[in-house]
Amino acid sequence: MKIYKNINDLPAWNFNEINTTGDFIYLFSKNNLLNRLLKFVLFKILDKYWTNIWNEFLSEFGLNDNFKLHLEKEIEIINHYYNAYIDGKKHELNFAKIKEVEVENMMKGESMRFSELFALMMKNGFNVRLKEASVREFYSYIKIMKNGN
Repeated sequence: MKIYKNINDLPAWNFNEINTTGDFIYLFSKNNLLNRLLKFVLFKILDKYWTNIWNEFLSEFGLNDNFKLHLEKEIEIINHYYNAYIDGKKHELNFAKIKEVEVENMMKGESMRFSELFALMMKNGFNVRLKEASVREFYSYIKIMKNGN
């Protein structure tokens, strides 16, 4: 059983699944029952690996505008809940719910964008195997396409 520990090894598809589901099972090379049982035992280790992978990714590629927007909306949600429960402005709950729906819709769109990026790479002649290409390889191709190199 192999555990992916960095962006050179982790397939981009697995990276996207972890971001979408929050499930560290995708840090394993194979997703079977034994791995699911071991996941509970190894959660702390997997959390450490994921933190390292995420920090490595941010260092190499940074945050995209959509992710920044997502974080801004999460902060707005927290502020609305604070105003509702701490300051007693109950109408703020409605604003929080609206922002939560916006975030849910953004997350749905992110999964589609990942597939669209993959399709765009294939269209532009990059021979990428979605479940085999490492995070570094996948996002390096994106960087190349953005820069037009």
